Amino acid sequence: MELRTQLNKWSTIEEAIYKQKSRVQWLKLGDSNTSYFYARMKSRKSQNQITMLTKEDGTIIRDLEEITREAVRFIRTC
Repeated sequence: MELRTQLNKWSTIEEAIYKQKSRVQWLKLGDSNTSYFYARMKSRKSQNQITMLTKEDGTIIRDLEEITREAVRFIRTC
């Protein structure tokens, strides 16, 4: 029991250290107007967009306005 508690404690500490290191790296590389920063932003933007939606009947929608209408319709029916 004691070992498990210590393991959890050190695991939490290790995770906090990695988070701090990643923040430092981001500040060094990503906070200025570098190609790294823009590449990360472009990647994040592409991951956060809905470019295609499959309707309940299996139809695939790719038009942004149609995706918006279908999403609103779906939410209203829930």
